[in-house]
Amino acid sequence: MMRHVSKESGRAGAAARFKIWGLALAALPLAAVPVSAHATLTPFDPNGSAGTLAWSINATGSVTGWYNDASYTEHGYVRTPEGGIATFDPSGSTRTEPFSINRDGTVTGFYNGQSGGPHGFVRSADGAITSFDVPNANATEAYAINSKGAVTGFFQSSDFVIHGFLRKPGGKFVSFDPAGATATYPYVLNDAGVIAGNYTDVSAYRGFVRGTKGKIATFDVPGCVGVTVNGINSLGAVVGSCSDANYNSHGFIRTADGTVTAWDPAGSIETQASSINDRGEVVGYFADVNQQGHAFIRRADGSIKEFWKKGASDVFPLSVNNHGEIAGSFVKEKLSHGFVRIP
Repeated sequence: MMRHVSKESGRAGAAARFKIWGLALAALPLAAVPVSAHATLTPFDPNGSAGTLAWSINATGSVTGWYNDASYTEHGYVRTPEGGIATFDPSGSTRTEPFSINRDGTVTGFYNGQSGGPHGFVRSADGAITSFDVPNANATEAYAINSKGAVTGFFQSSDFVIHGFLRKPGGKFVSFDPAGATATYPYVLNDAGVIAGNYTDVSAYRGFVRGTKGKIATFDVPGCVGVTVNGINSLGAVVGSCSDANYNSHGFIRTADGTVTAWDPAGSIETQASSINDRGEVVGYFADVNQQGHAFIRRADGSIKEFWKKGASDVFPLSVNNHGEIAGSFVKEKLSHGFVRIP
């Protein structure tokens, strides 16, 4: 299945990394770094959840993601700022994974049906779900939607090669690949229509940014041999993580002018940068030498502040909006739960 092809890169790999980190670190206490005196961190789970992941928070504070039921089947949900939770599945779904919610409350992601590869979907704010596939694709995975309703992700063609796609608001598809790519994995999209993600060539995982007119710029992170892209803001700044020759990961930011800077919180041996907002705030998580997990906010000036939820063994911030509101998941008693942090 295509999911296994891409599980080590970008947001497709983030779920696997979250589960691995959560299980590996669940027995370890977090360092006692308090939340800001004015911040609130609210946990949540859909009814019947046996594990919740919160992937995306929009401008109004609505959150989407998925949860496992008692039989470990994944279902989608949307949580309103007031705390109401609506669960959903496309018709015939055996596994639903929403990844992105836009300003209007429209959600995109993908699901598995009774047969064949994954299919993309768009769920409008009123709950109507539209399933889609890139023409002639064996499998389609959607990862991001912007305020205009454009969607990006990737698909597997009939010759089993992975390509990027843009689904325009009217439903027209455009496929693309960086020059020399053997597989292309777009994961994020801003409101201007700029797309970013990863691709593989004959030697490495690399990053790319596709402009609004289709021009693609590729990049590497100095000192690293592989790049994963996880976030983009409206200014075109991209964040993610990169792996060095010793397979340790580091955070990075690539500004719109192409400048790439790698960084780590003090004491980190594994850094995952998840999301960036228009204020330049980056959220993510890292592990120290004792494999102890830490959640962080990195300000635009480069300063880094940790936060956590009391009683949790690990906290994983995954999305931040322009108000500084954060959505993510935390592990408690070996189960993952969603959270929203309001500054």
